[in-house]
Amino acid sequence: MGGLDKISGPAYLEFIVERLPAEAPIFAGYWDGIQPQHEPGTSFPTARLGVRDYVLFRVSLAALLDAFRSESGFLFDFPALLWPENKSWYLSTEVDYNSTLVGGSEEFIDALLAHEPIEALPIGPDIDLTYRAAP
Repeated sequence: MGGLDKISGPAYLEFIVERLPAEAPIFAGYWDGIQPQHEPGTSFPTARLGVRDYVLFRVSLAALLDAFRSESGFLFDFPALLWPENKSWYLSTEVDYNSTLVGGSEEFIDALLAHEPIEALPIGPDIDLTYRAAP
């Protein structure tokens, strides 16, 4: 199941804190399929990407980080979609895949690849991450 866990989620946000101010607006999307979080069209903006509907939120980077640094652990699952207002990077995880994809500038990606404790591998645009890919 795709997603960032209790180690890599906060580690990714700590990586982002080094690059954006704490008050920077961040957009987060949660897949609405496992447990619907709202009544469509009435409570939160939504977006359809592929076959999935996502509930979208705008939150400060500091508030998002606080939600994942709680002493009681995660207060929420890590978002399936994440990007800053300036669109300098984009994170996407798919519930049916085993990977989270991050796009950004070459400098951003190189720094992410070197950031511990995140396990990251560079891939090209032609990589097949579906179950149909050759082992």
